[in-house]
Amino acid sequence: MTETYANPSALHTAGQDAERIVKQARRQLSFSIGTKPGNIVFTSGGTEADNLAISSAFYTDAGNAPAARNAALLVSAVEHPAVYAAAEALAARGVQLERIPVFGMDTEFPGMADVSAFRKLLSQGLNLVSVLHVSNEVGTIQPIEELARIIAMYNSEHEAHIRFHVDAVQSYGKLSIDVENGDFAGVDFMSMSAHKLHGPKGVGALYAAEPGKLHPMVFGGGQEGGVRSGTENVPAIAGFGVCARAATSDIVGHAKQASACRRRLLEGIEAEIPDAHINSPIDASVTGKPGCSSPYILSVSFPGTRGEVLLHELEKSGIFASTGAACSSLMKDESKKDSVLAAIGAPPEIREGTLRFGLSWLNELDEMDFVVDRLKKAVARFRQTGSGRA
Repeated sequence: MTETYANPSALHTAGQDAERIVKQARRQLSFSIGTKPGNIVFTSGGTEADNLAISSAFYTDAGNAPAARNAALLVSAVEHPAVYAAAEALAARGVQLERIPVFGMDTEFPGMADVSAFRKLLSQGLNLVSVLHVSNEVGTIQPIEELARIIAMYNSEHEAHIRFHVDAVQSYGKLSIDVENGDFAGVDFMSMSAHKLHGPKGVGALYAAEPGKLHPMVFGGGQEGGVRSGTENVPAIAGFGVCARAATSDIVGHAKQASACRRRLLEGIEAEIPDAHINSPIDASVTGKPGCSSPYILSVSFPGTRGEVLLHELEKSGIFASTGAACSSLMKDESKKDSVLAAIGAPPEIREGTLRFGLSWLNELDEMDFVVDRLKKAVARFRQTGSGRA
């Protein structure tokens, strides 16, 4: 049966409007990181953006996967599950996978990549380095500018072609990023997500310095420059653009507000709750100083309790935190759910009693006092029972 439309011209206009909306959102994202609209590819979220970048680095220009014996991948020991899972999938196909060690929990910079060790891991067979900008669990800011400079120098001196991917899902829109003239100059790929900016879930983006070298994961009608076919999620993309503009309109001012709330929460916990252990770097940086914490994350452990039990108790008061990476909660392998804390040397009793607080520029200081009050009562109650159970 042939489909007919009462007003074909209206349908055509709607299609033009959708195209205009997507272009506008692409311009908003590109402007916010100092690049061109053509370097932005919309995805279904940060996970897909990570996977697209990582898989693309292991295809030749002809579109064929390279011989496994000539391919290697280097990731930090505190990556998000989206990066680890993609890396392990490649390793199962023969790609050599190594991890960059990080500083431990008893150091000044817990979770930060060891630059000296990183230098020694670079090799001719390396295709890609992947390091997240901000740890999604403990908040540590990685030395992206220094790592990019080391990679560029190695490439120049050895005629190598190592590419650099940064998972910036926890930092985009929260810390200043400039991929062409700032700290991120030299980064080949960068992943972003809308829901970290109070935007819609199910939409993200990948910055690619050379989008023509991306290898499609989804084939079809050629949308997103042929990299990601399929009808675009126009409402979500529009929301991403709006949130990107709002978040980056006063990025330092927003970070200062979040930082003040984080400091209030941290000091309240230290003053009111005995034996609390701060897993994140103590100092937060609104300008993205490596080794400091993002102003938006605070990880704290309460030995003698279980983080999951505390989590549900706080929810009764309208306080929502997490026990770790939200994206790892569905993982079947329990050993991988607290892999970041394990990587920084946290013992089991610390890992078991951990809560991660995600701050926002929309939070207020008095809210932190409320959290400390409810948290203090919950920790005391569960420690008294000796079981950590409600």
